[in-house]
Amino acid sequence: MYMIPIRQVNRIFRSETLIASVFTNFALRSHALSLFECITRTLGMLVLSSIVLYFSIYANLTQADDSQMVTSTQEGNRLHHVLVMGDSLSAGYDMDLALSWPTLLQQRFDQSGFKARVINASISGQTSAEGLAQVETLLKQSNADLLILELGVNDGLRGLPIPQMKQNLAGIIQASLNSGARVLLLGMHVPTNFGRRYGQMFHRSFQQLAEQYDIGRVPFMLETVATQTQYIQADGLHPTKEAQPLILEHLWPAIEQEMNRIK
Repeated sequence: MYMIPIRQVNRIFRSETLIASVFTNFALRSHALSLFECITRTLGMLVLSSIVLYFSIYANLTQADDSQMVTSTQEGNRLHHVLVMGDSLSAGYDMDLALSWPTLLQQRFDQSGFKARVINASISGQTSAEGLAQVETLLKQSNADLLILELGVNDGLRGLPIPQMKQNLAGIIQASLNSGARVLLLGMHVPTNFGRRYGQMFHRSFQQLAEQYDIGRVPFMLETVATQTQYIQADGLHPTKEAQPLILEHLWPAIEQEMNRIK
């Protein structure tokens, strides 16, 4: 229900006071006017005041409708927050951070019309246990609508127990879902020298988590660059700066899908 502003009511009362004053002057001079002329002028002033009052209220109602429309539009286009929790693969290892795929993701959002802000909380060497210890704080600080979770590979490289890694990632996912954020899980592989069984269990754990929590998943983050030596640094592990656009291009369909599902 729309209510007329108090200042508008005051203006209307002042108009009525002015009209009353005019009526009084008419009464004082009525001895010089015929009764018919006095009534005619009085009716004319009443009609005029009614017209002024109508358009005054109409103008305020129109302004209110416009204001509500603007508010609705702003709510429909609110800024979404995308939190990236990862390790050196997302932290721009040995390169300018401006060249890393999370920074390129911000540019992609801007170019694609998504009103979104990327918060990259990735830290080189980060494990799933360290991510679990930080997730509550990061979710509160970022007010995340979407979490892109890229952790676990350092657990694998250190040969840490896979059940523990899986439990840590599950804790991060559950905390994110509890906060209202969507989650996109980026799957990884470990080098073959860790053994076939360990490698399979490691990779399968990401699929199992995605199915358990019904969240989005990219099976292998580095799918398009891992086997191409020109896109891997001399350490044999980290993608080069030239690989970053290719990584983003591989991740983009899943990210775009999650963004479109944000309520």
